[in-house]
Amino acid sequence: MLGLFLGFGALCVNILEVPSGALADLYGRRRSMILSFLSYIISFIIYALADRIFFLFVAMFLFSLGDAFRTGTHKAMIFDWLRLQGRVKERTMVYGYTRSWSKIGSSVSAVIAVLFLLSWKSLNPEGMQYSQIFWLCIIPYSIGIINFLGYPKELDGEIRKKVFLRTLFYDLFYHLWNTLKDVVKISMLRRLFLESMSFEGLFRTVRDYVQPLANQMVLGLSFFLLFEDKDLQIIFVVYSIYFVMNLFASYASRQAFKLSEKMGGEEHGCRLIWWSTFFLYCTLLPFLYFEFYICTFIVFISLHFLQNIWRPMLLSRFDMHSRPETGATILSLESQAKSLFMIIAAPMLGFSIDFINKGSFRDNFWPIAAMGLIVTFLIIVTGFTRQRTVSKSMLIL
Repeated sequence: MLGLFLGFGALCVNILEVPSGALADLYGRRRSMILSFLSYIISFIIYALADRIFFLFVAMFLFSLGDAFRTGTHKAMIFDWLRLQGRVKERTMVYGYTRSWSKIGSSVSAVIAVLFLLSWKSLNPEGMQYSQIFWLCIIPYSIGIINFLGYPKELDGEIRKKVFLRTLFYDLFYHLWNTLKDVVKISMLRRLFLESMSFEGLFRTVRDYVQPLANQMVLGLSFFLLFEDKDLQIIFVVYSIYFVMNLFASYASRQAFKLSEKMGGEEHGCRLIWWSTFFLYCTLLPFLYFEFYICTFIVFISLHFLQNIWRPMLLSRFDMHSRPETGATILSLESQAKSLFMIIAAPMLGFSIDFINKGSFRDNFWPIAAMGLIVTFLIIVTGFTRQRTVSKSMLIL
C-alpha cells in the first residue's frame, strides 16, 4: 500500500508539473506560489485528521498539486527580480545563497522534528503520534503566504489580467508549444536538458541505493546503540544523516559562484564538476566491488557536495539561454526531464544488480558506479565534440 501511495503522489506531480509551470508564466508566479502553499496547508490538515485511506490519497493529491505549482516558479521569480534590478550577472551567487538558506532551514526543521518526537515519546510512552507533526507544518507555510503577499507585483511577470476558461486550454497549449520549440531549436537549451537529465537523474537514482548502505553503517556505531528503544535509534539515525547532509548542501551552494568566477563562467565551472564527478565514480567502482562501504559513504557525500555546487550554475545557464516569459515552464520541463531519466535508468540499474547477484548470498552494487561512469563519460565526450564544432565554425566565419 505504501508503494501505491507514493507512486500515486509521483504520478500526480508528473501530470501536473508542466501545466502548472505554464499557468505560472501566464497568470502570475506569485499567485502560483500562494496557491501552492495553500494546497500544502490543506493537505497537512487532511493528513492530521484522516482516518481512512481515501482521505490520505486526497491529501497526497493536494500535496502533489502544491509541489507542481512550486517547482521552477520561485526560481523564475528570483531571476526576474535580478533582471529588474539589473543584476543578472549575480544569478549563481543569489540563487546559491537562497538554496543555502533553504538547506539550513531543512537542517533546523530536522532538529525541531527530533525534539518534538522525543518530547511526545516521553509524554506518551505507549505510542508516537506522528500525525501531530502536520499541525506544526502549517505554521511556517502560513508565514510563507504572508511573505509572498509582500512580494512586488512585478514578479508575477507579464500576466493576463483575467482567466477565461474558454481560452485556458488554448493559451496553455500555445505557450507550451512555443516553449518546446525553443527547447528544440536552441542548441544550448538542448544541451542543458541533457546535462540535467544525466547529472540530476543519475544522482537521484544512485542515491536510492547508496543511502540505505550509509544507514546500515551508521546504525552499527556504538553511539546509536546506547538507545535501547528502536524508535529512538531510527529517529537519531535518519535525522542525523538528514541534518549533516543539508549542512553540507548549504555550504556547497554558497561556493558555486566562487567556482564560477574562478573558472571564468558557469560553463567552465560545470565542465570541472563533470570531470570531478567522473573521477568520483571511478573511485566508487572498486569501493562497491570490494564492499568498502565507509569509503562508499564518503564518495556519496562528495557527490552530494558537487551536486549542490553544480545546481546553481546549471539554473543560471538555463536562465541565460531561455526567454524570461517562459522561465517557470522551462524549469518545470527540466524537472520532468530528470524524472524521465529516472524512469528509464532505475529499472535498468535494478535489473543489472539483480542479474550479477543471481545465486549469490551477498549483494554487490558495483553496477551503480558503472552506470555513473558511462553517463558522465558520454556527457564529457559530447561536450568536447560540441566545443570543437563551435570552434571550427568560428574559424570558418
